[in-house]
This record gives sequence, C-alpha cells and structure tokens, in this order.
Amino acid sequence: MSEGPCALAGHSYDCPETEGAMGTTDLQACRIEEAGIWTWSIENDMVFADTAVAKLFGLDQEETLHGLPVERFLTRIHASDRPRIARNISQAIIDGLPYRQEYRVQDYRGAIRWVMAHGRCFRDRSGNPVHYAGIVHPVEYPSNLEASS
Repeated sequence: MSEGPCALAGHSYDCPETEGAMGTTDLQACRIEEAGIWTWSIENDMVFADTAVAKLFGLDQEETLHGLPVERFLTRIHASDRPRIARNISQAIIDGLPYRQEYRVQDYRGAIRWVMAHGRCFRDRSGNPVHYAGIVHPVEYPSNLEASS
C-alpha cells in the first residue's frame, strides 16, 4: 500500500491510501489517536468504554463496549502508577471533586503509553455514588522523557 495524507479538521495525517466505494479516503485507516470515553456503573462494577479506550488499555474492543470490571482496566495501568491511581479514584468518589490524573498504560501493541484521564463521580438523589464517567487521551512526550520513565 502506498502512503498518503488523510485530512481531518484541517490537519493531515500519514496513512495508507484506501479507496471506499465512493472513491473517498477511508479515515479509519488513518493513524489518528483520539480521546476515549468511558463510564463506570459503580454498583455493578462494570466499566463501559469505546474502542479508543480499548486500544489505549490493550483490551478487547467488543468486551469494553459490553462492559468489564474496573479491575481489568486497573491491571493495564503501569505497576508504579497503579496504587496512586486507585487511591485518587477512591478519593474522587468520596469527595465528589473532578478527577484528573496522568499515568502510564500498556496499549494494544504492548507499548507503555502516557495518558491523561479526566472523570467525575455522580450520585443519586440520596447522595450515594452510582456512576463515574470520563475521558482518557494519549499524551505524547519527547522520546528522551519516555525512556526515563
């Protein structure tokens, strides 16, 4: 396959040239990394996430769409970051404040990647935490910084 530019929102990305049925470039073939969306039903301990989250965390895309226990996501977080992230998520549930953390995950290729996650806990009318939702997106650092992590 030849390499060529894909355009999205005024930006060009290198990707294999693919022609759709109407002669248009297939944007899904582009190497565009996007923010992923996730939601956690705390009561049922099920996290539902889109395919971008699945790729970032190295999880099966169908399984993330249909829900996985939160522990499956936590095991994909770098061992050095995992205790801090678990503590901060628990604290965000307790105090109800927005969550924002940067940490490393093992992606679908087995590579360690930096991500930034933003989330918030939602409560029912009685004040009980019932839902937690947020986004996670890749964070790119110069290769010399990644090597030191």
